[in-house]
Amino acid sequence: MVGYIIKNIRVYKKLLIILLFVFVILVFWGWIQINKDKEQVSETKIEQPKERFVKKPKKKISYSRITFFHQLPIKASLAIPETWEGKYRVEEKNEEVRFYYIGDIKNQQLLFRILAFKQTEWDNFKHKNNFRKIKEREGYVFVWQKNNKKISNSEEYFDMMSSLEDIIGSFRDFKL
Repeated sequence: MVGYIIKNIRVYKKLLIILLFVFVILVFWGWIQINKDKEQVSETKIEQPKERFVKKPKKKISYSRITFFHQLPIKASLAIPETWEGKYRVEEKNEEVRFYYIGDIKNQQLLFRILAFKQTEWDNFKHKNNFRKIKEREGYVFVWQKNNKKISNSEEYFDMMSSLEDIIGSFRDFKL
């Protein structure tokens, strides 16, 4: 009887090892199938049409550079797109230059302005208004402020306002 039990334990042991081996193979095969499905899903996401996300190429725009701050020791300039031609006016008074929209409305309206502060004036003034600093040079601080009021519903006005950051980015100062 003891011999029969020992013989059966050896058979059950072999059977248990075979079943364990089959179980491991099935688990591994299932894991491979799940990962294969995930790869197919991610490939499907990539293959979706991307047309709505494609940026339209920008039209090549020509610029003309205008200079200002003629009374200061440091002059400045901006590159203005030719698309602005006939739609804006510039007014310079001392340390301030104002850019007005004159497109589709009867009265000119302020688009933005650039100011040149002496460093000591700027230290006292910088916390009072919504100015954005452009540059500092030789005791002067150049800042700008855009008009946040909507002054027109025309497409040309919105195009002009959308290009302000690029225009301010073209700011150059120089000494004669």
